[in-house]
Amino acid sequence: MSLEDFFGPPISTYTDEQAVEDGVLVDISRMGLRLAGKPVNRMTAHFYGALSEFTNEALPGLPTMAQILRTKLKFATQGEPSDGYLFVLPGGGGDAIWAVRNELGGYTVMFASDY
Repeated sequence: MSLEDFFGPPISTYTDEQAVEDGVLVDISRMGLRLAGKPVNRMTAHFYGALSEFTNEALPGLPTMAQILRTKLKFATQGEPSDGYLFVLPGGGGDAIWAVRNELGGYTVMFASDY
């Protein structure tokens, strides 16, 4: 039995394309970042805003932002369950930083509160 069989058809869906177009997600695929063999290709606008304030970079893909993310990804640990869906990245102060698998077969970096 599928989830749709159990719950019925979804009331609405919100695709990755719509989220990027609306500015909810930022396409960071050109940074060339990887985690667990998969691309890190999206970032929430909230996390991007916080990171761009810190780096003073206006566009995704610039060297400082990419280097910060590369370092954080290097020290990421698997969340629970340990199936590769969720990784916890270092830093974030009072709000954890996550990398969550997305519909593109990669990961989206976000504050935990963005989930």
